[in-house]
Amino acid sequence: MNWYDYQAEKQKKRNLFNDNDMWVKTEIECPNCGEIIYKNLSLVLTSYPSQYKYKCPKCPWQQTGY
Repeated sequence: MNWYDYQAEKQKKRNLFNDNDMWVKTEIECPNCGEIIYKNLSLVLTSYPSQYKYKCPKCPWQQTGY
């Protein structure tokens, strides 16, 4: 990936998710559309065991999980 592609990807992510949140790409496919989903590391749900929020960048699917 070159610098311009990297910047375009960052801008795309910025438009999709809140700037204050830290979303990381996972290797998990969305159950609705098959796109790779993202995990929010800036928010930890204090259940036992702890859970995180997952979100698809392509469709409205989102879920919490381990």
